[in-house]
This record gives sequence, structure tokens and C-alpha cells, in this order.
Amino acid sequence: MKPTIIIGGGIIGLFTAYFLQKEGVEVQVIDQSDMNVNCSTGNAGMIVPSHIIPLAAPGMISKGISWMFSSKSPFYIHPRLDAKLLRWCYQFYRASSPAHVERSVPILKNLSLLSKVLYQEFRDEHPESHIALQEKGLMMIYQTEAVEKEEIEFAHLANANGLQADILTPEDIRTIEPNLEVKARGAVRFPGDAHLDPGKLYGFMKSYLQEKGVKFLPNTTITDFEKNGTTVKAVITDKAKIEVEKVIIAGGSWSGELAGKLGFSLPMMGGKGYSFLQENKPEIMQASILTEMKVAVSPYGDQIRFGGTMEIAGVNQKVNMNRV
Repeated sequence: MKPTIIIGGGIIGLFTAYFLQKEGVEVQVIDQSDMNVNCSTGNAGMIVPSHIIPLAAPGMISKGISWMFSSKSPFYIHPRLDAKLLRWCYQFYRASSPAHVERSVPILKNLSLLSKVLYQEFRDEHPESHIALQEKGLMMIYQTEAVEKEEIEFAHLANANGLQADILTPEDIRTIEPNLEVKARGAVRFPGDAHLDPGKLYGFMKSYLQEKGVKFLPNTTITDFEKNGTTVKAVITDKAKIEVEKVIIAGGSWSGELAGKLGFSLPMMGGKGYSFLQENKPEIMQASILTEMKVAVSPYGDQIRFGGTMEIAGVNQKVNMNRV
């Protein structure tokens, strides 16, 4: 029996393997890294049905242009002459329309609500995973009048689409965060959102899948594919050729390059963020986003993660200390 190959050992690849092995499919996961530390372990772990507006939306182009000239901004495009980047920017520009947002809102909402349900089912099915799924909502904290107007408008949009959004005063914030002083004009809170510890989830998924017979091939690079017409017959790596039943691409920022080897275009650009963990003292209780600088704050009991920024820099893992 030929295996189904999943290219990409991040959380998307692992959950794909999880559901396939449940159906009795033989699965192998290939990743070019050692599968220990990646974006799936370093993200904010937020499950956010409230995020119903796509990144490509009216106003993002003008914001992006002003931000991209500062390496300390929330959204930074590393300036360079690159045909792929120019094509991507043009497609982003074309998509930044009210019609695109209107089409996207119900799709993003339904995907995220289903995602939350699946995480709840996973937690209930695997209490031994200790993923610390916390259904305490998400607070969008703002400091300026301009962002306050944006967030309140968004709260009304969310409520109109069946998602609860509560507008909070500074006094409300102090009640939610009694252990520290939060300097803010106010906040919008989405009680239907949740967050978890992504490192614990990823570590559990790896060990669980290995126990279930899923084979991992870390530190393995895809060099080519063997095809018969539109059917992939084999995956060729730097170590071996593997005959396959099916191939699933979940390679993150490398997916566009892999698609090129298969003869089709996938308009993806690598986006890089930054995060760090520290001791949660004084204890922050509520997962939040500091809206002006787009910084996520995720408490996991005695630890807390701060994460943020989006740097469009292609497949580039260099650390830019300005952004840290």
C-alpha cells in the first residue's frame, strides 16, 4: 500500500495526518526542518472567530505603504526588486475591495467557528494533551481615538453577523485585569474567542501520531516530483524516492515553491512574525491584542507570550532586531 505524503510538519500538516490516520490512511509527513521549533510552536495560539475581515481590505494599502518604510512597524515589506513580490502586491491590491470583504466575512466566520468546535472536540477526546484551551474570549485594547472608531465599527459589524462583541470602558478593563494598570481608551471584547498553548499542542500531536504509526521524515528536502499527466506518482527527496498514493502540500512559506515544481501557481509569500515567552507576573488574565501595534498577548498560567508583526520577506529566517 502506497502512503499519502504530507509535505510540511507544522500544525496544519499534523492535524491533516491526525484526521487521515483516523480513517485508516497510511501517512508519512516530510519536513525540511527538525520539526522541533517552528511557527506552529511560536505563535499566539489564538482561536478567533471574531477575525472575519481579511487582511486584504480597504485601507490596508495606504496603511501598508506608510508602515513599509519603517522596520519597526506592525506590517513591513522588505524592499527589494523581486518579480514574485511585485505580482503578489498587485494581487493584494486587487483584492483590497469592499466586495472582497463582503464575500469573505461569512466564509471566514464559518471556518473559524468550525475550527473552534474541532479544538473543543480534540480537547475533550484527549484530556491528556494538556493544551490549556481557555475559552475566556479576546480583548482588543486601543489607545487612540482613530483606532477606537475602527474597533467600534468592527464590533457593530461582528454583532450584525451573529458574533457577540462587547464595547468596554477603561473601568471594565480594570475589572478584567485586576493585577496591573492598563492604559487605554477602551476595548472591544469578543467572548466567543479562545486561546491555547501552541507548543504543548504541537508536542502532543507529534508523540500521539508517532504512537499511531504515522512516519515522520524530518530534515528532508523535496527536490522534485515524478508525474504521469496530472497525477503525482512519486516524491523525490534528497534522501530517497517515495512512491505515493496522494500528495498534500502544507509547507507554509515553501508551498509556493513546491507548487511550482508541480506546474501550477500558488500566490503565497512568506510572512515572518516574532514572539517571546516570559514569566506571567503580575498575572495577566485575559488574552488580548494591543491594536495600534498589532501585538498579541496570550497568558498560559505562569507564562505569557507576546507576539506580533508581519514581515513579508520571502523565505528568510534571519532575525531583525528592530522588529524584536
